[in-house]
Amino acid sequence: MSLQKYKPKFDVGEAVDRVMTLVDTVSDEKFWHGLLGDRVTGLLKRYFGNDFVMITLMFYVYPILRGNWQEVVKFVKARLTPARRQVWVQVHPREDIFKSIEEYVISHLVCNTDDRKGVASYSKEHRGDGPSVIVAPHLGKTNRIQYGEHTVYVQWKKYQFKNAKKKKKGSDDGSDDGRELSMFPSYLELSLDSAKGVTIYTLKKILQEWSDINNEKPEKKEEDKRMLVNMYDMGSGYWTFKETFDARELGSVNLAPGLKERLVTDVNRFMTQEQYYLDRDIPYRRGYLLYGPPGTGKSSIIQALAGHAQVDLRQVKISKLFTYDKFARAVERLRTRSILVIEDIDHSRIKTLGMSSFLNILDGLDSKSGMIIIFTCNDINKIEPAILRPGRIDVKIKLDYAVGKQMEGLFWRIFDLDKKEIKALCKEEKKKLLAIKDDEDTGDEDDQGTETPGLSEDEGSQDGSTSDSSDDDNDDDIDCNLDEVLVGRKECLQETLDKIKPMIPDGHVTPAELQVLFTSIILENGPMAPYQVLMSALMDRVPEFLERVRLDRLQAEAFQKESDKKKK
Repeated sequence: MSLQKYKPKFDVGEAVDRVMTLVDTVSDEKFWHGLLGDRVTGLLKRYFGNDFVMITLMFYVYPILRGNWQEVVKFVKARLTPARRQVWVQVHPREDIFKSIEEYVISHLVCNTDDRKGVASYSKEHRGDGPSVIVAPHLGKTNRIQYGEHTVYVQWKKYQFKNAKKKKKGSDDGSDDGRELSMFPSYLELSLDSAKGVTIYTLKKILQEWSDINNEKPEKKEEDKRMLVNMYDMGSGYWTFKETFDARELGSVNLAPGLKERLVTDVNRFMTQEQYYLDRDIPYRRGYLLYGPPGTGKSSIIQALAGHAQVDLRQVKISKLFTYDKFARAVERLRTRSILVIEDIDHSRIKTLGMSSFLNILDGLDSKSGMIIIFTCNDINKIEPAILRPGRIDVKIKLDYAVGKQMEGLFWRIFDLDKKEIKALCKEEKKKLLAIKDDEDTGDEDDQGTETPGLSEDEGSQDGSTSDSSDDDNDDDIDCNLDEVLVGRKECLQETLDKIKPMIPDGHVTPAELQVLFTSIILENGPMAPYQVLMSALMDRVPEFLERVRLDRLQAEAFQKESDKKKK
């Protein structure tokens, strides 16, 4: 006789009967008298039998259950769902990579027909009449992106902190003012199912490829290629991407003679002499101060310098800087190939930050090697002398009101014709000459028809001239006429410039004001308007322009006096 393993049988009816017996026993008052005693049972009966007590208890318990219901559901779901082994990474909004990865994810998620929620955004692809709109699945659920042989799981998650409302200001978790969790930005969590050969570096490689794909720039024609500059603003101790713009060409910035060359040369030498600094134990950093009235070209030269040096711009406004810790954290996260621009260094806000702490970031233990810092201000006399000493600010350049050479550079840059405009002017001259030629030919045919009515086509073609030679003559006439037009235009422009230079003395207006004067003439008349019209309009506008500048200066002085009175 063989032994068999005993397998107990499960009887559903018996199980239900036992459950009902248990409920019947628990609901019997004698059970609770025996378990808790007569006194405790009497007290519970008295309070729980009171409707008012029960209603109050419901109002108290309901918010607790409601607040933790999602956690309960997640817990149950996690227990019931078989766990997957995964490798995963988090991408946070404060990181530079976040924007690229998020744009790639949104552009590659596809909504199903049964989805009832989604997120709309612009695609990088553009139609002929404007940008394309894409709709991605709702960010609250786990989404899948099939990338080659890998399935990448993507989920947006919210930052969660215990006792978020009790967090102190300036804490590292980002909860500066105890706002509700829903106000915090979401971060991305990307994961892969663990398998043979799948590691965290597999996910790193995928993210690198996504970033490269998203940052690909369409190839430009040789004449349209320009350097791009990324600009970042400082947030709560972190750098936030602001925009990418075409860097200005150095030739488009008109400063007083020698200033631009001095600045560019110094930056070039500093960036190529890192080993020299390190070999001699000299702190490898450089500070510049650009000061002067508003509109004198401080922002323009900084943008052009960033494009020339092929570096990012990191912008800090002292008026919006709140704590030393945030500023120190941002400097610590500064990349080597970037220019730190600190605006409004003469702002009174810097005193409240703590001068010693601020200086320690510039050249103390908290400073960063390889930093290029450009300070800007309007009034150098309002800056603490401790900031101005060498080692913190090494080069000081004053950008003042425009002088004659600056005016000349602005004048020719705005009124002179570029290659495209010369081609357009050539087409216009060609049309005029061809129209004149057609009129002359029509007149000749009429004369010939009157004098020799019996002349045949064959006889007429034996004059000794052909259509090809006629076209060559026309082209020569057009080239000669265009040269005459360009020479005449340049002479007229030079004559006008010689007249307005004495009318606008040196050190009286800013380059920005001159630029507005010149461009307003172009906007009102058009860049291809006859040069005589443009120069006549400019001569008539100069007296009005000078009067407006005078009134602006008076208004600024009155405002400053009123501000000084309020401070007193």
